[in-house]
Amino acid sequence: MKGNLFWYNLKLMANHKTLRIGSIVLLFIPLLYTGMFLAGYWDPYGHLDKLPVAIVNEDKGVVSGGKSLHLGQDMVDNMKSTHTLDYHFVEREQAEKGLYDGDYYLTIVIPDDFSQSAATLTEDDPQPADLTYMTNPGNNYVSGQIGSNVLKELTNKVSQNIVKSYTQTVYGKMQQMADGFTNASNGAEKLTAGTESAQDGASKLNQAIAVLASGAGRLNDSSLTLQQGLKYLGSGSEGLAEGSAALTENLGTLKETGADLAKGASALQKNAAEWKISADTASKAASGVNGSAEKLASQLNAYLDQHPELKEDPAFAAIASSSKELAEDTAKVSTSMKELQQPAAAIQQAGAKLAAGQSSIAGSLTEVYNGSSNLAEGSSKLEDGLHSYSEGVGKLQDGITRLAVGAEKLNNGSKELLGGVIRLVDGSQQLTNKLSDAAQSTAGIKASDAELNRYAQPVQLEQQELNTVKTYATGSAPYFLALGLLVGSLMASNIIHFQEGQVRSAWQKFWGRIGVFYVVALLQTIVLDLIVLYAIGLEVQSVPKFFLFTLLTACMFTTLILMLVSIFGTLGKLVGIALVVTQLASSGGTFPMELAPQWIQAVGQCLPMTYVLRGMKSVISTSNWEMYWSNTGILLAYLVGFMVIMLTAYLLRSAKEAPASAAAAH
Repeated sequence: MKGNLFWYNLKLMANHKTLRIGSIVLLFIPLLYTGMFLAGYWDPYGHLDKLPVAIVNEDKGVVSGGKSLHLGQDMVDNMKSTHTLDYHFVEREQAEKGLYDGDYYLTIVIPDDFSQSAATLTEDDPQPADLTYMTNPGNNYVSGQIGSNVLKELTNKVSQNIVKSYTQTVYGKMQQMADGFTNASNGAEKLTAGTESAQDGASKLNQAIAVLASGAGRLNDSSLTLQQGLKYLGSGSEGLAEGSAALTENLGTLKETGADLAKGASALQKNAAEWKISADTASKAASGVNGSAEKLASQLNAYLDQHPELKEDPAFAAIASSSKELAEDTAKVSTSMKELQQPAAAIQQAGAKLAAGQSSIAGSLTEVYNGSSNLAEGSSKLEDGLHSYSEGVGKLQDGITRLAVGAEKLNNGSKELLGGVIRLVDGSQQLTNKLSDAAQSTAGIKASDAELNRYAQPVQLEQQELNTVKTYATGSAPYFLALGLLVGSLMASNIIHFQEGQVRSAWQKFWGRIGVFYVVALLQTIVLDLIVLYAIGLEVQSVPKFFLFTLLTACMFTTLILMLVSIFGTLGKLVGIALVVTQLASSGGTFPMELAPQWIQAVGQCLPMTYVLRGMKSVISTSNWEMYWSNTGILLAYLVGFMVIMLTAYLLRSAKEAPASAAAAH
């Protein structure tokens, strides 16, 4: 065959049933990859209500500020009303088992002290209200991330409600503060009046303290005199103690002598009584003898008268004379005895008086002795007391000295106090004015729901998107489109078997092959773009530019695969597969390029898919036409470069085949 290789291969594909079916299927290969990815992940975040999540509410609630607080149940009620995720309200054991088995992608546990911890927000040591969420990344990593993001949003809402409730409490306290300021202002007015009275009192106190300081000085001087007098008094008390001791000793001796004298007086009284009795007896006896003597003398005289003869009788005369003398003597004796009876009575009376006096003296001496003993004991105690008193007076003197010094300091301090009280009066008046102003300012503090919401969320996140990407598929479309076109080119090189026949021209082979595969690339691009734009519903910034860029991408990938096949033969297809994997990892299609290791970033900068993605993002989402045309130029450069390399390979191979063909002809 020496005709046009381009038309020849197209006719071959159209006329051969297997090739025709394969070519038709080939046209839908890019759509199969791109369409399935886009349709399957068009808007996964819009179907989060189908993502099963286990909720375990163990919160017991708490009573705070007289109100019952059940934040766990409030969260559950909010979940039931929003249906953000497919919530399943179960027990902890079931939740953990479901997470392990893959029935749930996320488990949220509200602990039993959740409300109690949240209620500590108004206390001195507030505790965070912890939520526990468990994921099983081994089952599905992305689902755990999605659930975590939803949970963070839910947590933010709960936190806002807690802060809002706390702010309401604060505003309530501020209202109470307004009342308190009013009361404090009234109290401050009373304080001002009181401080003015205190000022007068402080002035009087200052004067009194000055008098005290003066009196303390005089008292100090007087205490010195008192201390000196106590020394003399102590000396006198020592002498008194010694004298009273000697007196007590002498009185003891006198008491013993008085006792002996009392005994003698008693004996004298007794003897005098006996003497008087004897004298009375003797007086009576003498009177009897005197009577007998007188009777005898009278009888003798009568007898003598009767017997005169006896007058001459000397014996009888002697008897008569003796009886007369006896009568006279007995008369004298009787008289003497009577005279002796009176002194005896006097002596008896004197003895009685002496005994009574001596008894009285003995009792008095006893009392004097006892009093002297008490005096001696008291003198000793007086001496000890005076000694102690002297020591006390010494301490008193030290205290009075310190009192005098302290009184002087107190006098100085009272002057400062007076100055401070004056300043206090001025300050209390200012306090009254300020509290009155504060009461007026806080009295009007009220918070609306809008204000409470602003306090609960003081930082509002305002998202400004330079370009709106409505769905996850729109953001991922550049990656899926590039992948579909690259796979389509790789599959075309495997399905289409280009026939060269007997054509020897490298140029004809080059253009024929390029033309056939470009037609396939064009048809793949048309099918892909139409379905993606109008069936799946992908929105782009410019449909013509989108068609242009996807066509350029398809042709560039096709040229890349043809270049590899022209260089390596069938092995080039394997190299193409390796490039597919390499470009998927290094182009930044799923994560930003900057997050990849440096060597992968370096590889990505050398491969065309990186620039395909940038151009796709420009025409689909960002409308950055400068970047669009820049990356379009880069892809054209890649395409031309691949074509040049491919043509060079054909030329080199043709040059080698020409001598061999000539030799075979001969």
